[in-house]
Amino acid sequence: MSLIKQLWIGITALLLLVLAGNFAISTITAKTYLQDQLSVKNIDNANSLALSISQMPDKDPVTLELLITAQFDAGHYEYIIFQDANKRPIVARNFEENAASSTKVPEWFVKYVKIDAAPGIAQVQDGWQQSGTLIVKSHSRFAIETLWKNTRDLLDWFVIATVLSGFIGSFILKYISRPLDLVVDPAE
Repeated sequence: MSLIKQLWIGITALLLLVLAGNFAISTITAKTYLQDQLSVKNIDNANSLALSISQMPDKDPVTLELLITAQFDAGHYEYIIFQDANKRPIVARNFEENAASSTKVPEWFVKYVKIDAAPGIAQVQDGWQQSGTLIVKSHSRFAIETLWKNTRDLLDWFVIATVLSGFIGSFILKYISRPLDLVVDPAE
């Protein structure tokens, strides 16, 4: 095998290794960031909803259900559960998957980068007494869709950068090997 072919194989292997490493690190970093942001959102939403419920003078089940349903419908949640002090659910709203809400993200990607943010938990007060616990978890579907789009865009840019690096490497190899070719030609 010629020296030029060996250099080409080395450059290609190096570029692919750098591409795969950058791609994996970028995807994992973005996943961690989105997961942390969802956890913070869950905590904030649980605290604000718990504060709203705590300030209600009359906490009858119908009013609680209306308030929680309004929050659930407006906020893209996986679930919102309001439990009494004995951990029995008073109001529970859960996301129900349907054909219209399905994502365009491949199943293998969802499985590989599973975003599992911690739910937000807040205590609801009734005067000086605890009247219950509120558990809020945002749906990760939108974060996964965003991550999928950004990952595809990142892969496109990495492929473009790799191809450009390959062309630049090709010109550099031709420039470096020109003196070798001048030595080889008379020898042949």
